[in-house]
Amino acid sequence: MIGRRLGRYRIIEQIGAGGMGVVYRARDERLERDVAVKVLPSGTLANDDERRHFRKEALILSQLNHPNIATVHDFDTQEGVDFLVMEYVNGQSLDATLASGKLGEPEVVRLGIQLAHGLAAAHACGIVHRDLGSPAPCPTCPRNSCAVRGSTPAATSSRPGWCFSSWPPGDAPSHNSRACHSSPPL
Repeated sequence: MIGRRLGRYRIIEQIGAGGMGVVYRARDERLERDVAVKVLPSGTLANDDERRHFRKEALILSQLNHPNIATVHDFDTQEGVDFLVMEYVNGQSLDATLASGKLGEPEVVRLGIQLAHGLAAAHACGIVHRDLGSPAPCPTCPRNSCAVRGSTPAATSSRPGWCFSSWPPGDAPSHNSRACHSSPPL
């Protein structure tokens, strides 16, 4: 995959992998910036209905705007390869940071607060992240902040990633939050 182009994105290096795909750092040739490209496992979106559902979820995720949530920029399929393009967060993953040694209590609290802020912003839009059982979805940046990355928008409730809630009438959270833009939850 290294050196290959997916649309306008030139794949540079692999930066992560898991059950929901492989993540690469890529270069957006049009906007001249680095992005993270998640290539979904073959067969994840097996038919047009699943692709439409994925598109709908990616559109809603792209509306999230918060400093502790990695922004979704694009999604596409090229030659049978389904991929999601997200903000590239330059930094060491939280799991790699933890592997290099214990974090002090002040740093744990600071990163925990940032993670909670990102999740609260998503929750206010009716979006729940269901893959935080490990620190892998949370890169830490050189500025020592934390951002939540979505695995892959979850096409079914059994998949990890982001989940969308349908709120009962009158119980929907406010969509005036700057995190939501204008998209209501599904």
